[in-house]
Amino acid sequence: MSAIVEKLKKNKLARVAKNYIFYVPYSKYYEKLKVDTRVILYESFYGAGMTCGPKALFNELIKDNNYRHVWVYNNEADWKDYFEQYKDVGNVSFVKIKSREYYKYLASAGYLINNSTFPPCYTRKEGQVYINTWHGIPLKLMGYEMPKGNIQVANTERNFLQASYLLSPNAHHTDMYMKSYKLEDILPGKVIETGQARTDTIIGSDRSVVEDKLIASGVKIDKNKKTVLYAPTWKGTDFNNTRGDVEKFEEFYESLKGLMEDNDMQLLIKPHQAIYKKVKASEKLKGLLVSPLFDTNEVLAAVDVLISDYSSIFFDFLVTNRPILFYIPDLSEYRQTRGMYMDIDELPGPATDNIGELSKWLCDIDSAIKAKEEDYRKSRERFCANDDGNVAKRIIDAIFYGNTGRVKVITAGNEKKKIFIALGRALQNGITHSFLSLLNNIDYDKYDVTAYLYEALTPDQEQRMEEINKNVRVLVRTSYNFASIGENIKMAIAMAFNINGAFKKLLPEKMFARQAKRIAGNAKFDAVVEFCGYSPIMAFVFPHLNAPKKSIWMHNDLIADQMRKVNHKRPLKRKMAMIFNTYTDWDRLVSCSHSVMEVNKKNLATSATESKFSFAKNTINYQRVYDCLEEEAVYEGFALPKKEETNFVTMGRFSPEKNHKTLVSAFSEYLKEYPDSRLYIIGQGPLQGEVETQIRELGIEDKIVLTGNLMNPFKLMSMCDCFILPSIYEGQPMVLLEARIVGLPIIVSDFSSVTDSLMENGQYLIKADKDSIIDGLRAYREGRVPKCDFDPKQYNKEAVKEFENAIF
Repeated sequence: MSAIVEKLKKNKLARVAKNYIFYVPYSKYYEKLKVDTRVILYESFYGAGMTCGPKALFNELIKDNNYRHVWVYNNEADWKDYFEQYKDVGNVSFVKIKSREYYKYLASAGYLINNSTFPPCYTRKEGQVYINTWHGIPLKLMGYEMPKGNIQVANTERNFLQASYLLSPNAHHTDMYMKSYKLEDILPGKVIETGQARTDTIIGSDRSVVEDKLIASGVKIDKNKKTVLYAPTWKGTDFNNTRGDVEKFEEFYESLKGLMEDNDMQLLIKPHQAIYKKVKASEKLKGLLVSPLFDTNEVLAAVDVLISDYSSIFFDFLVTNRPILFYIPDLSEYRQTRGMYMDIDELPGPATDNIGELSKWLCDIDSAIKAKEEDYRKSRERFCANDDGNVAKRIIDAIFYGNTGRVKVITAGNEKKKIFIALGRALQNGITHSFLSLLNNIDYDKYDVTAYLYEALTPDQEQRMEEINKNVRVLVRTSYNFASIGENIKMAIAMAFNINGAFKKLLPEKMFARQAKRIAGNAKFDAVVEFCGYSPIMAFVFPHLNAPKKSIWMHNDLIADQMRKVNHKRPLKRKMAMIFNTYTDWDRLVSCSHSVMEVNKKNLATSATESKFSFAKNTINYQRVYDCLEEEAVYEGFALPKKEETNFVTMGRFSPEKNHKTLVSAFSEYLKEYPDSRLYIIGQGPLQGEVETQIRELGIEDKIVLTGNLMNPFKLMSMCDCFILPSIYEGQPMVLLEARIVGLPIIVSDFSSVTDSLMENGQYLIKADKDSIIDGLRAYREGRVPKCDFDPKQYNKEAVKEFENAIF
């Protein structure tokens, strides 16, 4: 089943169909419903219970009869006690998550309070106030510092950009928002730093009442015994695919069972809410498990000793001044896979990975914690200084009544210019490598950069997304078709006619504006760059982002690209026609070199766009080339170049404009004169099968090597003697610069935009026909193909300057 799901994810038709089959009515309500400032919507852990920060704020806000309070729930059976508790409270109601009513409240509630994230559709409307309480002080690395952070943060980062207020208990937590989630230069909302509201519940709860509630819920408690709570966090690298090791919980209980009985103690276990359902089926643990429906902070009021690992629960428990023991059997694995903000030696309690040592500590707790008293005191000062039982009151006073004198309000800095740059899918092509290289050459002392990419469909795309410069804030697309059914129909009709003329007026501009706001919230940019240049949807949406300057890139002779045939079809014909018709919506049309600009201007300029054409050559990731040349590369599946032979090499996608078939035909003729030669073709693409057939029919399989895509192509290039690029047309071929860095002589065809790729005495220029290619190959054997020095650092300085001039 999982294989089928993965296949459907990669199928374009299936992805489009999903938007219609699983239509979410949020967009309809977004436009139709007015914001009701008397309604407060609460959601905690995706509807798991009335808990955490939202519950702490609710406990205060319920005292004000001017508001209606709506809680999100996920399961009627689990919530029956809550329904019963509030059945006679007229201003409290409940709504099921992902129901139509839920989406109505998302679109109309005046205040929305969440401790995690709202779904990808949610977009804060004018007049709404979104308060994100988060769900604990982090010990684990968070945000972009997590493994695969660029991919994992997608909807969380999007939610933070939607939020009016992010609540923070202390400076450490504020740093999580600002540094770990890279919000310090762009956050459109505000951070309120004044303590953790959910600790009000610990301080304000009556122990005996809490114990009675636990007993009523099925937990076995003896009020005369000390209560030890074991509360570890979830395991794994993906919150949506956690490990629920039931046996380990059972082993933990069995190991401590006798000790508890002998020392007048009782053990309770609170699995993380992400894995509770996997653990609750255990018969051995019956009567010990605390449900996620029970507010953790209420439970902590009735706990004498806490045992945890790297869960944030221990930060909350610090307010009690009671003992904390750390049992971390997988510490070394966790440090490698996730990482921590504190060293284990700084924890406010002794830590071990040995159950026997933990047992000894429980037998003599006072002695066990004595050596950690100073660490405990420091942690209380660092993390809980503001937790006095009145945190929720201060927050509500600041947000609802505008009295900010008793809280610290933090906003984003405005010193840097802010760039939004979109790539789309991180494919294995020149555009992606140019994108990655550009991001490595931007001055991050001057610029704050947000990069927008589509979700990865393959491991290699994922890898490229993780290669993005660490200074960059990455927004990964969280798919949602933010259109009504009527808007979808209008867009389909307009696109069917390539949005020509009057059909462009059918485009749902309101929807595109909503989509832009959904992606980036109220964030403001100084420049928007659509770097891909081949996506109609991005061309429709990104002119609506909040920025004074918007540029779209032109990586090639676009008319030639539009008319390119692959398997007797023109795959880009309609797509490019649509994009051309959006050029009036952009401030700059930026080609990848001056000569490419001249070609595109000649072919595409209209009276409305003629003044918009500009250029900026692509930067080169020369360090990647140097690093690859230093590496020990292992190539499998083909023979390596022999020193006694003459080895030519080319690199590029198997696509008509690269002219591979003419090159193969020419090389076949050339071999008759110089049989001691070989040609290496690096790359993949739609015409690869045709080229393989051609080579086979010519009987030269031993003379032409198709390597496929290579992680390190440059080491192989360095083993060859000469680089050849016989393209029919190109944009700015970065492979020529890479070949110059490798130090190869170059044969290149005179495609229309070649001028900016030429250097004095730096190449042998040919036509793209068969005879000219043969002439170029002969020229190398006769010593007539030159090579020149190339300074990539100086080149990049010039390229970045052109980029800055083009976008601002």
